[in-house]
Amino acid sequence: MLDDKALIKKYKTKINMLLKRLQEVKNMESEIEKLQQAEQEKKSLEESNATLVKRLSEQEAIRISLEEKISRLTKLILVSTSIATPAKLRYSD
Repeated sequence: MLDDKALIKKYKTKINMLLKRLQEVKNMESEIEKLQQAEQEKKSLEESNATLVKRLSEQEAIRISLEEKISRLTKLILVSTSIATPAKLRYSD
């Protein structure tokens, strides 16, 4: 009878150890899943960031182009005004 009790105790200990190990494996699987989700989010954010950087670059190029046009138009207006001013003075005489 003592041998049966010892054997049952041994098996209970073994079962408890296996249950604990099973729980550890489940926890690891959960952590792996979380890491995979985090990697996917990181990839998505990197793609989004690349898109935003591209758009920013395009907007910067547009801004520079518009500033150049404004500068040319401003110079044209100044030149036109300086040419028109002497002509007005001649007609005033």
